[in-house]
Amino acid sequence: MILTTGHIEHREIANYMRLLSVSHVIGLNVVKDFFASITDITGGRVKGYETEISKGIDEILNLLSEEAQKMQADAVMSIRMTFTVFSPSQKGTVVAITGYGTAVKLKDRKAEIKNDYFDREINNNVEIKPQFKGGVGFEWGK
Repeated sequence: MILTTGHIEHREIANYMRLLSVSHVIGLNVVKDFFASITDITGGRVKGYETEISKGIDEILNLLSEEAQKMQADAVMSIRMTFTVFSPSQKGTVVAITGYGTAVKLKDRKAEIKNDYFDREINNNVEIKPQFKGGVGFEWGK
């Protein structure tokens, strides 16, 4: 589970394991750089760059998930990404994406369902010991 938030509904954090950090560097080719320079003059979206950035983001999410699985973490929480654009030796554009978050181990939080007639405890969608307690003014066998 990869999350941008610091909590998960109906789950508690059992252990904050450690910070995970992964990087992915994308070299954008000369053709994309050429078309981007034209779009820079004329205005508009640079779809070639957008596609590569989207692929890079997907790769960061996959890398975070792989690292979490290696250490048997249940989730990576509070993920963030940074983007750095540079041009080594002025010979093209390179984008570096760094993703980081906190690997955690989770424990189940029991959800309770109650009403006037039944007190039931639900744990992992399995009903445990349904007990009839009767309603207001109702008595069995009388």
